[in-house]
Amino acid sequence: MNLLLHSPRFDRDEEELLQVTCHHSVHIVRTPEELRLQLSQAPGGDDAAVVILLISDMKDLEKLVAVRDYLADKELILVLPEEDGEFLAKGHCLRPRYFGFRGGNFEDVAEVLARIQARNIH
Repeated sequence: MNLLLHSPRFDRDEEELLQVTCHHSVHIVRTPEELRLQLSQAPGGDDAAVVILLISDMKDLEKLVAVRDYLADKELILVLPEEDGEFLAKGHCLRPRYFGFRGGNFEDVAEVLARIQARNIH
């Protein structure tokens, strides 16, 4: 399964996510503009089946909400910096399949990916 990971910068959380997604093809983009360009390309055999947005702060989340039309038909996993009501409210605008939170080992994200993959195979 192909994954598209938006991560503004390499950090411990990105490293942890890459470890739990090591069985998948992962393409990393750093900016909302790169994400928009990647998602606007014509679909093909290597297009992203799942998009993971690793959010660093509210400004980053707001920029991604601005390009949400490009995410409309994608399986989306949103990883927020904290379980704050404002982040959750804004994040719901993106209609993610799953909310995760920074600072963990991301085994929950790996399980969600496994379920998505199993559902797409059948």
